[in-house]
This record gives sequence, structure tokens and C-alpha cells, in this order.
Amino acid sequence: MAAFRAITGEEEAATAIMHSLRRREYKGAEKLKYRDHTFKTAVFPFFQAISSVFARYVDAFKPTLVIDENLKKPTLQTRINVPGPTGDILHAYPDPPLHFDVTMNGKIHDFSDELNELATVKNAKKITDYIKRQANMRNVILYASNKGIPKMEYPPIEKFIERKRDIVFGHLVVYLLIDPHKEHQLFVKQALTAFLKMLNAIPEDITFE
Repeated sequence: MAAFRAITGEEEAATAIMHSLRRREYKGAEKLKYRDHTFKTAVFPFFQAISSVFARYVDAFKPTLVIDENLKKPTLQTRINVPGPTGDILHAYPDPPLHFDVTMNGKIHDFSDELNELATVKNAKKITDYIKRQANMRNVILYASNKGIPKMEYPPIEKFIERKRDIVFGHLVVYLLIDPHKEHQLFVKQALTAFLKMLNAIPEDITFE
């Protein structure tokens, strides 16, 4: 039951992000199936793919999340390091915090390479196969089968719950980077498009400007 509740906790945190995108009326957000376990489970693998892109630039830009308490209403911000004119390091704060895009070879990146790499690491032919396998975990845990009552042995339940806790916190951070801002942020639009394409919810040639 603890494992099941941890899984549903992750799903509900993912649902919060989807509701935020719909509330802020991002184009394509209406296609997010926030009651679908596959859609909710897909959020974390998608974030893993995005993280692998950002990890390439961590040393150079050292992206950090900060809260500016000097503002009348303290707000979660992203801070990156940029070289100053005299070689010193300056701090840049995108405003709003996800108002940037990620390009590869001059084109908006869709993270498909990273998603394919993740699928390979997880022994799946396609990323959607891996996501469906993960989404079914809640059923495997919840229902008995002809093999008997399910029992978690590996990883230890404590480690499993701690991992899910960290994922929930990560989802809530993303929610707080999106929901307070009425302006449609560039990276959010880019990520939403890529997420829907990953789940075959929109055609490959569609982009949301």
C-alpha cells in the first residue's frame, strides 16, 4: 500500500502540472489527458530526457533555482552564470524563469534522441513501451495475480518511497515555475509540444508558437 500511494503521489503531482498548463491556456494543453495513467507516468521520463540535455551545460552555466525574497511577492527563479565583459562571472535571471528555448544545430530541439537513449537504457524498443510498462506498475502492485499477492522485494520499499518523494518534489518545482506566470514561456511551449509528440497525441509536423 505504501508503494501504491507513492506511485499515486507522483501521478497527482504530474496532474498539477497539466492543470497549470490548461489553466494558463497553453496551446495544446487541452490534449493533455490528466486522468490517463500513461500521460501522468510519462512526465518523469520526459523530464529525465530534458535533464540529460541540461547536464551537458551544467559546468559552464551552473543553472540554479533561487527564491528572490527581496521582491514584494517572493518568486521562484532560475539563475545561470554568464561571462562578463572583463571575464568575471555574472548572473542572469530569465524572466519569467522558463522563458528561453533549447536549440540543436539551429533548430528547436524535441528531445527525441534523449528519449530514444532512455528507452534503450530501460530495455524498451520505444519510449512509449517503457512508459506503458511503468504505468502498469500500479496495477501489478495493487492486484493479486495467479502468481499470488504482490510483494516488493527490490528495491527496498524505503528506497522506492524516497525516490518517489524526490520525483514529487521535482514535479512541484516545475509547477511553481509555470503556474504563477501568465506569460506563455518559450521553453514550456517547446516542452509541451515535445511531450505530446512523444505520446503520439499530435502529428510530428505540428508546433505551437
